[in-house]
Amino acid sequence: MEFMRHIETLLRDLATAARSASNQNHVIECAEHGIVKLRELRSRYAREVRESNQISSVAPATTAPNHSNHNIFRCDELLEPFILTCNPSSPPSMVSIALNGLNY
Repeated sequence: MEFMRHIETLLRDLATAARSASNQNHVIECAEHGIVKLRELRSRYAREVRESNQISSVAPATTAPNHSNHNIFRCDELLEPFILTCNPSSPPSMVSIALNGLNY
């Protein structure tokens, strides 16, 4: 899914920008934790899709499987790095990345 790749790229960009700024270790840790959490959620979603496909191939095709449920990606651990960065002490380049992540 494209949005997962985009969020992961934004988290990586945020961690990279935080490494070049001073006193942003908390943002680096949160961004890296967010990347790990995103990978876990991606694996979980893929597993659910596979299981849904297996069930639908065994059961009669009365209804199509619903893969559009993205509620598993609504996670505070993905938002935290972006929200944490939106403060007056953060460099403008980091705030721009964070706002892009929140907007996406």
